[in-house]
Amino acid sequence: MSIAAVIAALGLPDRARVDRRVPKKTLLEQALPGPADRRLLGDAIADLLWVASLKPETIGLPAFRDTEREYAEIAVVAATLRAARRAVRVAELLHRAIPYPVLLVATAADSARVSIAHKRTSRGEDGRFVADEVRTTAPFDPATPDPAACAFLRSLALASAAAYARDLFELYDAWAARIDALAAAAISGEFRVPPPSPTGGAAGTREAVASWDEATRELASLRSRAGREPGIARRIELNLAIQRLEARRCALSEALRTEEPR
Repeated sequence: MSIAAVIAALGLPDRARVDRRVPKKTLLEQALPGPADRRLLGDAIADLLWVASLKPETIGLPAFRDTEREYAEIAVVAATLRAARRAVRVAELLHRAIPYPVLLVATAADSARVSIAHKRTSRGEDGRFVADEVRTTAPFDPATPDPAACAFLRSLALASAAAYARDLFELYDAWAARIDALAAAAISGEFRVPPPSPTGGAAGTREAVASWDEATRELASLRSRAGREPGIARRIELNLAIQRLEARRCALSEALRTEEPR
């Protein structure tokens, strides 16, 4: 049911639908780093479905090609996982194994994750494409989504994501921006789809979320150290650093609420 809810939110046209199961043997024959990764995919995936093929002839957007990238087709793939454990790693491996840009919907029990990974030509092997950074949502329940996840699902509709896209690359990048916006909503409390960027993607949003995560990790470390510090002077120094990081997080949250972060 989780997969069905997310796929329905995409609003894919019938002519783009494939709805064909992918044998795990076929998947595992693709190039992966090593036997441990192949074993993880084999153990973790209960079912893999090629949902749709988004191409110029199926959705009316032209292909994209430049010196580094070729987007002639976007594959929509649904993976049913046996457990949520290591779901992020499984998503990374699937994006690397499938030789197309993929919009991946991975579900386990009542939770779902949506992920993308831009592809570029390999600098070491002619004719091969490699995945850039994999961007994935936090797990959410599509059957009973919170307000941010509900807004995210509505924003995934092909008609909405493709509204300002000139080609398949920009369509894929629009979905990437929505994944970034959902991560930002966990901080700001509001889901906002950033406007299209001439440089591609919501770079400011992504950088702000990364800065928030870094500040949060550093805060946890400083608070732990301050709690153990016997010296008064050093404890004061640590507390001042904590206050600066808290102010930084407040500024990032406000920026995500009000405008594209810089």
